Amino acid sequence: MRGEPLRRQNALELLNTCTDPIGQTPDLLWVIRRMICREGSVLPHELSSNCTEQLVPFWSGFFSTLADFKPDRTIVAYGPIIDNKPSDMATVFTAMHNCQNLATTLGQKHAIQTMDQQLYAVAQQVKWSLKDKFADHIIRLGGFHALSCFIAAVGKLWSEAGLKDLLVDSGVYAGTTAEQMLSGKQFNRAVRGLTLVYEALMHVLLSQFFQCSDLEDRLADVPKHLWSRMKEANLQFESSACSGNSQPVDNLTETFTQWSLSRHVVADFASTMRVRSGIKSEADHMHGQTQKAAMKRDEEHVRTLINHLTEHMTNPFDISLHPTCLINISTGMHVSPEIQKSLLTAIETGDKNLRSFVNNALSTDGKSSFYSPLSRSNLKTFADMSKKTPFRSRTGDTLHIHVDPELVFRRALTLSSSRSCNNVQSVSADIADDTDEIS
Repeated sequence: MRGEPLRRQNALELLNTCTDPIGQTPDLLWVIRRMICREGSVLPHELSSNCTEQLVPFWSGFFSTLADFKPDRTIVAYGPIIDNKPSDMATVFTAMHNCQNLATTLGQKHAIQTMDQQLYAVAQQVKWSLKDKFADHIIRLGGFHALSCFIAAVGKLWSEAGLKDLLVDSGVYAGTTAEQMLSGKQFNRAVRGLTLVYEALMHVLLSQFFQCSDLEDRLADVPKHLWSRMKEANLQFESSACSGNSQPVDNLTETFTQWSLSRHVVADFASTMRVRSGIKSEADHMHGQTQKAAMKRDEEHVRTLINHLTEHMTNPFDISLHPTCLINISTGMHVSPEIQKSLLTAIETGDKNLRSFVNNALSTDGKSSFYSPLSRSNLKTFADMSKKTPFRSRTGDTLHIHVDPELVFRRALTLSSSRSCNNVQSVSADIADDTDEIS
């Protein structure tokens, strides 16, 4: 019989304590500070700037400059080799036992282990089966698999609502790459691509907000010292860019050296000698996104997304352009009432399913097993607007593809605006000829 997690009376309350009430505030401030250095941004006059180039790094680079630099390095060393299949329960048990002994030797009460998705599932079963032995053992799921699930969820909801078209039609990513990104693959590109889209959308949203607030004279209620503090903070990036210095961060090069050498003492000695001899410069401590080439590339992509969103798509934050129902911001297609209701109630449906699972599988009053199959949410999205049509490829395989005539015509409209030949006239002429023949 497989082990199950410990049931609790207040399981749902414990999960609700994991929310971060100010989680979006730093991201919002990051977007505004990048808008200050972006020419043409709609901002309050207190934040007007004469910047000709972007001085604030992209997301990871920005928050790396805010982190406190600690010169101490983590010692990377190999544990004893376990010559057995990694996913075997005995192998995972041995690895957890060795980690627990190591933590006890170092005087630590809790042993913390991070594993990928497959080994994490096995390790949790071991811990649940031996609750007394591994009571102080903390198993963490690697961030890669957790974020991949979130990315796939975003793609499921909004890929066909214009998100994929924004990434592809703007020229930032290729079509196949965007499809893989929004399905949870191409992890690094997906994280960067969604961050680019987030900044572009927030830029348009804040521009619309500042414009409406200025017309209604509501910005006068904002304390003046808030604008001045934000402007002073951006001046620090300007001085850093002029001096060529930046807040130092952990050195990935030294970490690679420690992994390459068998003894961490030798690696530490070699790294120290490199710094003293001048072979390693302080620029090695800078995050990759704080480099000028990376900042220029990121800014160009954000500008491209903003321009394509405002010029070739329906602005999702302009109230005057909003119809009464949900639409695809790329094609303007109206969603059916059934799909609209499903999307607007997606959060409520997910919350309801979560409560049902926690109350039945994790609470003391629940009667279901933790391993009981989960019921489908039957969520309907923009992808359900058109049914898949089977096609047979040259290799003989059958492919099921969404074919939307209206979308094909709208793509022709997009091509006509970017190519010398007038595709729209050609298509309209053919349609007119066919109409004359029918009549």
